[in-house]
Amino acid sequence: MTEKELTALISLLDEQNSSQYEIVRSRIIEHGVPAVPFLEQALAYRASDELFKIRCEEITNIIYARRAVEDLKQWGKIGGDNDLMKGYFYFSKAFVPNMQWEEIEKRIKKIEAEMWLEINEQMTIAEKINVLNLLFHDKWNFSHVSYPTFISTVFSLFIGDRNSLSLVYYYLMKKANIPSNILVLWNSLALFPVLPIDDEFFLNKGKDTAENIPVSKGLCLNPIDGGLFLAKELQQDTQLIFHENSLILEKYIESRNFFEIAGGVDIYREFYNHGIIDKGRFSKFFEEHEPFEEQEPFEDANYDE
Repeated sequence: MTEKELTALISLLDEQNSSQYEIVRSRIIEHGVPAVPFLEQALAYRASDELFKIRCEEITNIIYARRAVEDLKQWGKIGGDNDLMKGYFYFSKAFVPNMQWEEIEKRIKKIEAEMWLEINEQMTIAEKINVLNLLFHDKWNFSHVSYPTFISTVFSLFIGDRNSLSLVYYYLMKKANIPSNILVLWNSLALFPVLPIDDEFFLNKGKDTAENIPVSKGLCLNPIDGGLFLAKELQQDTQLIFHENSLILEKYIESRNFFEIAGGVDIYREFYNHGIIDKGRFSKFFEEHEPFEEQEPFEDANYDE
């Protein structure tokens, strides 16, 4: 599609005929990320047109969400132990599209290097946890906030919501060779790093058998304050344990309530449509809060007629 054709399509976003509008919308979305600057330019000239504004923003959200879907699917194909922070980045980029992985990776590597200046493989698991807690809360000063946070915020301002802090803390535990998994409370979808415990666990370096440890024998870590507590104290909620990064990220995405963030419903609908999140868990939301219809493909539409 030429720039002239794209500009012409965007000028028709105030089309009142719904079937014609869907054709226009579909063709712009298919153009992908290169269409976004043209949408933004058009919106700057027609910001007072409410219908045009709503449609421009929706299409932009969908374009970025579909890029995230493709990135996450490709990331998931690499295997269960692919880089968790890279997956977190792909998810975050649906909401903060201009962030760059190279800058975030540089900050993560700096934290990892600082961690290994204080942690070594001669330490017991308990000693590593104590040092990591000190680094996390005192040196890096990661702090809890009550609103959803993305990877760029977590590693630039060192703040995060509970589940984001859990994700980062768990990532650092794995980097420090601390055997651990993620415990998910199914009803609330709260995430906690969890350690397997037995009679000898804190007396040696620990064998990574976390996936086989019963939940009742897990020791959870609260990333907000570094506190430890037994997983069995949370038995009022159904608990699931995950050790593959692709599954951990999936549950993390499902745990986030982004619907009140600008573009959140549009983005999660795309995640819903393309299997990034559990359809069974989100179908009720889309049925009750937002008109939701699978659109028919428009490949056969002849827009020139």
